[in-house]
Amino acid sequence: MRRASKLTVRRQTAPRVERTAEELAELRQTRERFQREKPALDQVLAATGQDEATTLGEYFQAQELLLALRRERERQKVTLAQLADRTGYDPAVLSRLFTGRQANTTLATVGRIAYALGKEVVHTLRDLPAARVRAAGRKSAAVKPPGKKAPAEP
Repeated sequence: MRRASKLTVRRQTAPRVERTAEELAELRQTRERFQREKPALDQVLAATGQDEATTLGEYFQAQELLLALRRERERQKVTLAQLADRTGYDPAVLSRLFTGRQANTTLATVGRIAYALGKEVVHTLRDLPAARVRAAGRKSAAVKPPGKKAPAEP
């Protein structure tokens, strides 16, 4: 008869960031303001000086791609230092990309990492669900396709 094995699950977390009392007070104040005012995306973008945002779905797709690259790097037993030599990126940058601590990356960066691992990234074009097409048709400067400028107000 087989003996049941014990399963242990460990949660990986990023190291705790030490903040000063002033930084904590500023964060608390900002969170409270957002909860009170509940600004729209275009207001947040204007306040932060940004001109576009990535949807959560696009963010998750990018993270899935980076996870696949990480798994391929590990499968090939390529260290971050070796990958840094192949790509020209700093090992710390690669580490942040693979652990999700670098929220923004470009297709060129992903392509360079894939190439260094002997892979290529293939892009496809597909139809959006009808609800998203209707939403995209609404006039909005906040969320737009990458590389497009918001239309000027008349």
